[in-house]
Amino acid sequence: MLLNATILVVEDSQTQAIQLQALLEQHGCKVQRASDGEQGLQRVKQQVPDLIISDVVMPTMDGYTLCHQLKNDPATQHIPILLVTTLTDPADVLKGLMCGADNFITKPYEERYLLSRINYLLANFALHEQRRSSLKMQLVLNGKLHVINAAQQQILDLLISTYEEGVRLNQDLAAKHQELQQSYRLLRGLFDFTNQLSESGSESQVLRTALEQVRSLPEVMGAWLYAADEESKMQLAGQGGTLPSAIVLQRCYDAGCSCQQLQQSASPLAVDIDGCQALLDDFEQQHHACVPVRLGDNTIGLLNVVRAGGAAWSAADLEPLKAFSQQLAVAWGRASMLQQLQAKLEQQANFDELTALPNRSLLQDRIQQAIVQAQHKKHGFTLALIDLDNFKNINESVGHQVGDQLLLQVAERLKQSISDVDTVSRLGGDEFVLVLAEQHGTTAVSGVLREILTLLNQPYQLEEMTPIVTASIGYCFYPEDGTDATTLLKHLDTAMYQAKNNGRNQLHGYSSDLSDVLAERMKLEQQLRLGIEQDELELHYQPQLDLHSGKLKGFEALVRWRHKDELRSPLSFIPLAEECGLISRIDAWVLQQACQQLVSWQQSDWPDATMSVNVSAGSIEDGSCIDLVKQTLASTGLVAHFLKLEVTESVLMRKPDDAARTMKALRKMGVELSIDDFGTGYSSLTYIKRFPFSELKIDKLFVDGVVHNAEDNALVRAIVKLGQTLNMKVVAEGVESESQQTILSRSGCDMIQGYHYAKPMPAALCDDFLATLARKRVSAYAALDEVSPRTLLILDDDENLLKALNRQLRHEGYRILTASNAEQALELLSLHQVQVVLAEHQLQVSDTMNGLDFLRQIKLIHSDTVRIVLSGNTELKAVFKAVNDGAVFRFLTKPWDKEHLNQVLKQAFHESDLLAENHAMRAQLERLQAEGKGAPSR
Repeated sequence: MLLNATILVVEDSQTQAIQLQALLEQHGCKVQRASDGEQGLQRVKQQVPDLIISDVVMPTMDGYTLCHQLKNDPATQHIPILLVTTLTDPADVLKGLMCGADNFITKPYEERYLLSRINYLLANFALHEQRRSSLKMQLVLNGKLHVINAAQQQILDLLISTYEEGVRLNQDLAAKHQELQQSYRLLRGLFDFTNQLSESGSESQVLRTALEQVRSLPEVMGAWLYAADEESKMQLAGQGGTLPSAIVLQRCYDAGCSCQQLQQSASPLAVDIDGCQALLDDFEQQHHACVPVRLGDNTIGLLNVVRAGGAAWSAADLEPLKAFSQQLAVAWGRASMLQQLQAKLEQQANFDELTALPNRSLLQDRIQQAIVQAQHKKHGFTLALIDLDNFKNINESVGHQVGDQLLLQVAERLKQSISDVDTVSRLGGDEFVLVLAEQHGTTAVSGVLREILTLLNQPYQLEEMTPIVTASIGYCFYPEDGTDATTLLKHLDTAMYQAKNNGRNQLHGYSSDLSDVLAERMKLEQQLRLGIEQDELELHYQPQLDLHSGKLKGFEALVRWRHKDELRSPLSFIPLAEECGLISRIDAWVLQQACQQLVSWQQSDWPDATMSVNVSAGSIEDGSCIDLVKQTLASTGLVAHFLKLEVTESVLMRKPDDAARTMKALRKMGVELSIDDFGTGYSSLTYIKRFPFSELKIDKLFVDGVVHNAEDNALVRAIVKLGQTLNMKVVAEGVESESQQTILSRSGCDMIQGYHYAKPMPAALCDDFLATLARKRVSAYAALDEVSPRTLLILDDDENLLKALNRQLRHEGYRILTASNAEQALELLSLHQVQVVLAEHQLQVSDTMNGLDFLRQIKLIHSDTVRIVLSGNTELKAVFKAVNDGAVFRFLTKPWDKEHLNQVLKQAFHESDLLAENHAMRAQLERLQAEGKGAPSR
């Protein structure tokens, strides 16, 4: 029917007009084109077409006007007109009727519908002419009456075309509705998946939750996860749903399934694996989906999913699994990091850092275990406290490093002297405790302990020294001398001091007639009571520095006892005050004095300063500090949020429910809460999350090693990151050098306190300190605004080599720093923004560390540096390994070529620039993400 038909296409879109012309010409039509209604009228005057297809919305003259003019002209009113419209409103149909259109089709149209309409109009054209008679129709639309005169057939055609379009639109809408429902289910599944993962804590919980959520997807019959072990081999980590045994699933990977290849892929592909032999043999499944779980550049796992009926997975089916794997990787990585940090903190909480022996906290647990065993077996056991005589003198005369070596050798001898069921613990300093689980009775125990004394008296090998060290040992028995750990340790301490008083290198057992010791304690208690009444307590204030602004942030109030012209530290009387019930009076006095002093400073020149005050465990547990704080704030006029109460981690463990209630009440008042000495106690992340802390304080124990010790440095950075993640401010205690301060500042630590900034001072000296603080701050922080020059650190103990490199490079525009040993190098790296480090391979850092090993250490502490090693030709094997491991960027051989040296250094500084750009972009992205999500509420 279309053959040789002449059709006029009126369309302002040239692209659509050309496409329609090509379609019609393929079916034998002759096509004319017009770009709008006016041009269409001209084309009709030139040649009358058999049919007109017209767009509605066009410039100059639209399709309705064109239709109206043609239908009102007797010469052209017979031409069938097909309008192309959107039919988004019933008024479109009405307007088409009024202008005389013969048919409608909507955009976008299908070719078969369009061709069908054209055939219909052309085939029935003659019939239309014969049956055309006038018909008047009244329509009420949108509240208005419309009278329409049109041919019966025209109205019928319009109704048919409108009905057909409605049917097609309904079909399209139904299909889209089904697609939207499927998309919604997938998006909802992804949301639930992410939400559930974010609430999971440990790695095992994350993996279990992931499998449960994947199983909830439509048509999923089962899912299993492989996790990479230390050798990057995949091991089955979990499974869920209808699946074969764990042995079969592991064999699926081990037998060479294609999922092994995905493990090596650099991109997060998701594939349909066809014909895994293990699944075919044991489960009769032809297909399963496999998605790598990638974290950074590493494949940490493989997610595998089987559909009901064993159907294959299309690319569209795999997309949700890819999204799931990305969310799983983030949650898995976060859980792994927190688990490692938890293990580190728990190790620190339970074991002595130097000797790796159980510390005081774990000792308490071991004693309790021994008590339970003794009660069960109906026998006793022995505790022994060993204190090295004159260790302080040895430590001060030969240095802490040699002192530590001595303690390590003592610990080793003690471990060799006990059985497997016994415990040796280090309390701290030079004190060790033995739990002799199967020894009891004075005669037997004395013999064992004298053998230990003899063993300890043997010479020690300490560098060039072979000192002989004696020890004093006190011991006590369970159950004769106490039935709980606290009592036993107290009596043990009494016995040991009696051994020292007897002349050192002695044994002494506890007895209840040690009246002199008890009398001394009672005397000290009376002196403390009298001292409180006679105002012998003093408050010293240690300023805290804001590392971001360089301004004074606040103070920590530290109590002292001036007794008989001697200033005593809190450790000498606070434990006694807690035992004898004086601590509440001290708490009240300290809080009143500290708040009153802060108000005075705020009214002068420091309106935003804060005050940190330590509170006793008892006042937190019984809630007495709530009323005390409320009354103190009222009497001094201090605004609550300027007061910070510091709580040690041990308080959280003893009565956590009581402590939580007290702290929540304090936070409701507006008082800030800080975790004191973080990392030295239990440090449970669960407990930290449970309590409303706004600040954590890094203990001096970690700060001491932040410059020279890679593990301490990593732990400090991890604690800072943890604080930032939990939206908590981080304060470092005991900062004693500029290098420590610089490292902490770069790590993102918020505040510091310590002797480097200011020591604890009475209020009068603090006034003098505050008077000069503005000038000090400007001078101390002026360098922060300067642009850091390109800085090269050269490390070598050969002075001639250092001079030669200096001469060659002095005109290259670098700031050159030199160090002759590792300690100097680490100090310089801490104090300066060093971009490139050049070190001699054969530099002897220690007995077990050369220059190449030291560069590996620098990588751990100062990962942003670019490291170059200077090596001889015979040493290249070790150097190549260091380059492949990422510890070294480039290497230079001796003697070096001047041009090659300059070229390598230029490459190194270019690499440093790229690292800096990456860090800046990452920081900006994290900042934008944080701004988009908003700060987490606490």
